[in-house]
Amino acid sequence: MAVIDRLRIFYRRIHRNSLTAIFRSPVYSLSLYRPTPKALNFAPKPTVTGNQIRGEGILSGQFNFGEIGELTSIDPWVADHPNNEVTNALHTFEWLKDVSAISDIDMAKRRIRSLVNDWMLLNSKWSAPAWEGPVLAARIAIWLEYYDIYFAKSSRALRTRLLRQIVIQLVHLNRSFKFELESTERFIALKALIYGAICLPNKEKKLRYFIRKLENEIELQILADGGHFSRSPFKQKVALQTLIDIRRVLIEAQNPVPDSLQQAIDRMAPMLRFFRHQDGGLALFNGSREEDAKSIDSTLIQADTRGPPPRSARDSGFERLLSGRLLVLADTGAPARPFCGGGAHAGTLSIEVSVGQERMVVNCGAAIDSEPAWQMAQRMTAAHSTLSVEDRNSSEILKNGDIGRSARIITYSRQDTETELCFEASHDGYRPLFGLEHSRKVEVLRNAEGVKGTEIISTPGEFRFAFRFHLHPLVAVSLAQGGSSAILRLKKGGGWRFHASGADMQIEDSIYLGSGKPKRTNQIVLTGCINDGSMVVEWSIEPMS
Repeated sequence: MAVIDRLRIFYRRIHRNSLTAIFRSPVYSLSLYRPTPKALNFAPKPTVTGNQIRGEGILSGQFNFGEIGELTSIDPWVADHPNNEVTNALHTFEWLKDVSAISDIDMAKRRIRSLVNDWMLLNSKWSAPAWEGPVLAARIAIWLEYYDIYFAKSSRALRTRLLRQIVIQLVHLNRSFKFELESTERFIALKALIYGAICLPNKEKKLRYFIRKLENEIELQILADGGHFSRSPFKQKVALQTLIDIRRVLIEAQNPVPDSLQQAIDRMAPMLRFFRHQDGGLALFNGSREEDAKSIDSTLIQADTRGPPPRSARDSGFERLLSGRLLVLADTGAPARPFCGGGAHAGTLSIEVSVGQERMVVNCGAAIDSEPAWQMAQRMTAAHSTLSVEDRNSSEILKNGDIGRSARIITYSRQDTETELCFEASHDGYRPLFGLEHSRKVEVLRNAEGVKGTEIISTPGEFRFAFRFHLHPLVAVSLAQGGSSAILRLKKGGGWRFHASGADMQIEDSIYLGSGKPKRTNQIVLTGCINDGSMVVEWSIEPMS
């Protein structure tokens, strides 16, 4: 990590700790006061349809957040929460969309008004996590989107309290924007700030100011190929959906859409398609989980941008090789810098392979917040389908979650012919530790289904290496031909043979975190020892006849 990044991280940590003490003080609450408007000038219309079953559960105190967890309590603000992600989800109020899906609208209004009123009684002053930037910003946007449905005809006392809270929370969000937020959090905050400037009276100058900040963030975060600078497929989706929401509300309120915003959406939508496997879910790079395919479909429909995914995303550092049923996605870039969002994985040159709608070779993925034991393990090189040397990471993962010593891509090429799709890249992540470089070449055959890989390791020393190929939990695997190959069986995609030369093959246990929860699976591991020179390991995945 560059010295300047270390200094910035140190300064930001000190600053955040100092600000927390300030935010807790009674004087700070007084400084947030602004006149409370009597009504809104405008209220955005929600566009996402919620889950009726979940909504009906919330009426009786059952909050179901899917894989991240659930909570049963009539009074969720004072109940014990199972994990931080459930706590954050509660305080964002994004579950309002589920309650809006139920048929008994009068009962929904009573329940929502009660929950919001109770929240304001307990959280009217700064507290964590309710007032932390991303949570606060998401809540403001949701309250404004559902204001007409739930609050416009509520009691004057409730409307006044709610509008007062929206105003003071917007003041705090604007103040903390520079110091507390990074990466996609800034887009989420700007969405709330722009909503507020559109909805509250006499905020035209503020709107122009926040639009300029949005344009600056787009220039900083969205790369030329449309990828997000975090290099995370999940954050790609979050950023795209947030920009789409901002565009929608600007149009609804009859405000012009900046060219930079529209152009960013047009570039980002094909890149979100780029990161999808054929089952509709996302590839597991840099903290991503599969995510819900319907939600991804919805984002792409709202983007209203046609065009296929790019074959190569050089600015983002990824490759996509698709031929027939076979799809290979590869990470051919260096880990993102800390201020691109944190959580980067040490998975340089890792690959994922799918056959039709079935995943075959995967990376391990990312655990939900309730599984802290996996937070570090999921980011290690060994959790990815790539080379690891002496059980060390190709990029250094620091205890605070940032990347220290980082792999760099030193050679790269993409060559597609009539017979194959091919990329070749190398990185120097192990050079500082072992004087070692790794080159990976992957070919997807056009005329006959199959994937071929060539790995070259160069070093002046003697070191143990392991090439890992983590398998999806639904893939059955067994060794064959005396251990020189393995048989992979997919439920729909039939049998496939994994063959390798230049290394010993074993089958070992692995963990899959594609849904956020650990699932047992297997991995194929090619191991060996290189001694002062270059070594070539070749492998292939081909259908069984």
